[in-house]
Formats: sequence, structure tokens, C-alpha cells
Amino acid sequence: MTHKEFTEKTGLVIPTQDFNRVYDMYIYAGDKMDKASFYEDFQKHYQSKLLQVFYSQVALLESKIDALKDEKYEIATYLIANMKSQNDYDMAVKLIGQKDATLYKLEHNLELNNADIQYLKERLDGVNKNSL
Repeated sequence: MTHKEFTEKTGLVIPTQDFNRVYDMYIYAGDKMDKASFYEDFQKHYQSKLLQVFYSQVALLESKIDALKDEKYEIATYLIANMKSQNDYDMAVKLIGQKDATLYKLEHNLELNNADIQYLKERLDGVNKNSL
């Protein structure tokens, strides 16, 4: 959805900052609502205080989730960088996944273990050998 499309479909002229909030609401709706339904419903309720409160709450929760993801990544990379045992690495993989753990090790020139090597082999196996 573009700002222009939104204006054309709803007849509502809103500033870019407000459109960004509308766009976020559309994204939050996900596959629960198609564009036409979203436009129709938004026209009916766009001045709803309740809608604005819910939007603010979602935005706040999304911000908290992002902060927790960042914190989780920091903890995992600390575990990898200061690994004392395989358990430290296993916990890091649980926190951020094999892909990010392996990438971190590659970016910091840390030794790869069998799980990292297997992960890379599986990803590279599907690469067209002629493109290499």
C-alpha cells in the first residue's frame, strides 16, 4: 500500500507521519484483512480513540520486543566470544539460531565446530556449482 493508493481508495488526505501509522496498522492486520476491507474499515473508524490507543500499545510492545531481541543477541554473542564449554555455544544457538551464531563466528574469526560446518555445507549444497 502506498500513500497515494491509500488516498485514492479512501478519499482521506493525511500527512506522511499519520500514513506511516496507518501503514503499520495495515501490516499488523496481516493476512486477517485484505486491502479493500482495510480501506473500508479504516474509513469508518479512522477517528476512533480506541483504535489509536491500540495502535500505541502495539507500537510500544513492538519496541519492547525489539529491545529484547537485541538483548538476546548480545547475550548470545557474549556466550560465543567467551565460550568455556559446548553448553555455552548450544545456549547461544538456542537464543539466536545456528545461522546467526555461525555468522558471528565467521565475522570474528572464531573456530567453527562440526555443527557450524554442517550448517554451511547444507546451505552451500543447494548453490549452483556453475555459479561458483
